[in-house]
Amino acid sequence: MTDLRKAALVMRGVLAALFIWLICASTIGIVLARKSPAASFALGYHTAAAEAAIALAGLAAYPGANDKAIARHARAALRREAINVDAVVALGTITALTNHTPAAERMFAYAEQLSRRNIPTQLWLIENAVQQGEIEPALAHYDRAMTVSVSTRALLLPVLATAAASPTVARPLARLLVRRPLWWPAAIEQFIASPDPVHVLPPAIAALRLRPDVPEERAYLVSAMKRLADAGAAPRAYALYRAAQPASAAGALLRAGNFEKVGDLPPFDWNLADGANVSGVIQPGGVGSGSALFLSAEGGGQGEVARQVLLLPTATYGLTATTGNVPQERIDRPRIVISCLSSDKSVLLDQPFATSGEHGAPVAGTITVPGGCTSQLIQIVMHASLDGAGAGAMPWIDNIQIAPTGAR
Repeated sequence: MTDLRKAALVMRGVLAALFIWLICASTIGIVLARKSPAASFALGYHTAAAEAAIALAGLAAYPGANDKAIARHARAALRREAINVDAVVALGTITALTNHTPAAERMFAYAEQLSRRNIPTQLWLIENAVQQGEIEPALAHYDRAMTVSVSTRALLLPVLATAAASPTVARPLARLLVRRPLWWPAAIEQFIASPDPVHVLPPAIAALRLRPDVPEERAYLVSAMKRLADAGAAPRAYALYRAAQPASAAGALLRAGNFEKVGDLPPFDWNLADGANVSGVIQPGGVGSGSALFLSAEGGGQGEVARQVLLLPTATYGLTATTGNVPQERIDRPRIVISCLSSDKSVLLDQPFATSGEHGAPVAGTITVPGGCTSQLIQIVMHASLDGAGAGAMPWIDNIQIAPTGAR
């Protein structure tokens, strides 16, 4: 082998060893920089990642107390790697803490150019936009942060839910929700739990245009309507109900009182109990060849079998229905109860089923809705039989109608 060839092989060996050392050194430096910046420095790995990590660690431990050292490490990182986003964030934060806001804005704008996935950058940009009253830019950064990081939603959504009660925030937020960002289900859950659902939920639900035929979206819509009704805003909940199914009977005082075409959007459609002791089922029977609501109680069970929220204006109304399978000897008959959804829950009607056989018998009652009672709740309630009589066929109710007195 010639000396020239030997030299070439030796050179290749040296170069290979050098490349291996560089790769190992770089890898060790990166790992140490992330896990232990101080150890990285002690071993001589003064990488950009290590410098930036030390700057961030100092910022987290002593914000505002060691500005010069933090800035020195951040600048050292940027001299080694001008696109190190952590170093830019550290330097931008120090700059902001020293009240040099315009310079900090430039640094965080650069950090966002480097990576929109950097959460500290998005959080600072949110805060800065809010401080300047710039709602839409703030919401844009909310969107970016919650899109790239699921963990930020627990931090940001409670704040957003509180802010959304203001029309200034609600309007641009609705424009954002129209696009259905990835985090919209978590947002709706947070809005439903909001202490001010009356102002937060309607614009958000309207913007999302939840589809009743999609099970997940239907569940959110039902939860939102129930939350609004419970908060005393049943008319606003009913507006969402009408928007979700425009073909519903406009102005109907009671929906599906004949139990023929029962919708599945409670609380304005019938909500049936399905418990271990008390339940309600709609099945063929009752008046004519249609369906009726059949009531069942096991083991002396009692309680609500069905309910529906009503929006009866102040007036006097007559209620009629047909009930069946309620023997004369039954002491505690099922009842129709209508009460206000106001804070006092005043009862407007408590009407027992008529005693009847399988063919049914009419029942009638009067409802007087006072002023201030803007929404009501109708319940079909099953009581335990005190003597066990009538334990055979299930009681049923059909053809419930409500009309203003004199309108029949």
